[in-house]
Amino acid sequence: MKKYLFLLVLLMFYFILTITPKTINVLSYDDEEKVGVVKILINYKNGVNSNDLLLFFNDYNKEYFVSYLKIGNHEIPVSCEEFNECVNEVYEYFDKEFLLEHLIAGFKVDGISFIAYKDEIEKYLKDNKVDYTIY
Repeated sequence: MKKYLFLLVLLMFYFILTITPKTINVLSYDDEEKVGVVKILINYKNGVNSNDLLLFFNDYNKEYFVSYLKIGNHEIPVSCEEFNECVNEVYEYFDKEFLLEHLIAGFKVDGISFIAYKDEIEKYLKDNKVDYTIY
């Protein structure tokens, strides 16, 4: 008898689950028209000094996350939320001689890839007249 009572409870539970709605509204991150986090790529034709980029990102007081820097023929993967940390990771990537040569004057950066909030970074990049690509 207990077995049949248990099966009856399971059957009622099954009916309750089939009656309730199965879908809910979710946020789509693929829609570029909506505000959200975007990946930004900036390529510098003639390169830019790392010290100038440091000032550029220090002036930007919002959140961002740098994923790689292109220096010459090297695409250096970095993982930093402050550009100071990115510079230190580049110095760690190269040898000590690179550090001694470029510590004061900085090094040439040919490209940078980072993520940031679309509405905040677009305004900042347009105000500073920077050519960029959003992915």
